[in-house]
Amino acid sequence: MNLKSIAVFFVVLFVGMGSAVAHHHDGEIDEVLKAIDVVPTRAQLDHNLKNAQERIIHAMNDTKRNEYERQRAITLLSLYPNQKTKDALLEGFRTFENPQLKKYTIYTLARTFGEASDDSIRQAIAQAKNDESLDVRKFAKLAEKYLQPKTTEPSVK
Repeated sequence: MNLKSIAVFFVVLFVGMGSAVAHHHDGEIDEVLKAIDVVPTRAQLDHNLKNAQERIIHAMNDTKRNEYERQRAITLLSLYPNQKTKDALLEGFRTFENPQLKKYTIYTLARTFGEASDDSIRQAIAQAKNDESLDVRKFAKLAEKYLQPKTTEPSVK
């Protein structure tokens, strides 16, 4: 048995033990959230999970889930660049106390919506740059690279 096979065995065992301890109501999405190094496409999520976006948002906010699963849900929301996702991420950033969740939330917000950034995203990043957590501040700085400069309309003469 090679080292990779042993590692896979322990990962499967660990994930299996975790799911036996923590009972979640949404077993279908658990597989997606616990996957390692596998990023589904939006089409795959929508095909395999009814109301995928809503379920991912719910998983992001589910305090019974472990930190990894919630972070994974946050990053998967980038597959849904719409107002519902933007609102959920902004709300998550405002309410999460865990700095690990906050840093992924601010980065995902900027990565997903930075090209069409508006004042709500700019304000969230400004707030993150002043967060008490160094990690959140670092990720806010990284997130800034996704923001497009504000443009001013040329005046008509």
